[in-house]
Amino acid sequence: MTWSFENDTSIVEKKLAGRSMKADRRRSVFIILTIALAVCLMGSLCFLYSARQMKTLDGILGQYQAGCSGLTREEAVRLVDAGKFEKWGCTVETGTARHEDSVLNVSYVSPEMIDLMGYGEITGAYPQKENELCVERSFFRYFGLSGEVGQTVDLDLGTGEKTYTVTGILETENDSRIFTVWIPEAAVEADGHNAPCELRFRFAGSQGMEPARLRADIEQFFSEMGIPEDRTFYSSNYFGMVDLYLGNGMEVYAAALLIAVVCAIVIYNIFYISVMGKMRE
Repeated sequence: MTWSFENDTSIVEKKLAGRSMKADRRRSVFIILTIALAVCLMGSLCFLYSARQMKTLDGILGQYQAGCSGLTREEAVRLVDAGKFEKWGCTVETGTARHEDSVLNVSYVSPEMIDLMGYGEITGAYPQKENELCVERSFFRYFGLSGEVGQTVDLDLGTGEKTYTVTGILETENDSRIFTVWIPEAAVEADGHNAPCELRFRFAGSQGMEPARLRADIEQFFSEMGIPEDRTFYSSNYFGMVDLYLGNGMEVYAAALLIAVVCAIVIYNIFYISVMGKMRE
């Protein structure tokens, strides 16, 4: 009821109340959007972090785990024939050679070792015949050669100067004057190289295995095969990093969960305060 001497302010009150509610809604929407954006940002960061972690972990788990050096061909074959390896590869270092003012590291590297160690892509094919070889691309750049598969080069790799056909080019970056030259297994056998063989491998069934247990199993395998401890070695990159990456990241996920909980509490309090304020009005 409005007395005759009173002003009717109901219209003004309704307008003010409407404006207040609109302002509250705008403020609430703005705060909610801000919090939602923060949650989405944190979720995106967690996703990117997880993806990066998984990529790095996959790279570590794909590497070799252990190996042994100073092996004869018979010993290497015996180890491989035991059937304990998921992946394996071998190398035979035949020595170094001089070519003008550069040094050539000459070796036989099995195709399996190239894949296991991630030595890089080869343009062309790995050499198969005695007069074939694979050389780093930087070798051709350094000596101003064309760098094409199929060309011939004259090199002395320790058995006198011969003409070799380049069947493959190793696509790696190298700013030094020390170049990698890979020769086929046939050349190692024909030239009578008595250099020992080095074997590296990934143990079969090691996926998801604890590093300590895996190392113990590999040590037991070496012992059973009669390989002395001083001729064995383990990948420090694999055993040193896999524990770190398998256990890392929990702090980030915990922080993301905490932020989500805090945001939920803030949103709840905004609505609660707004409702209680309207009830008091």
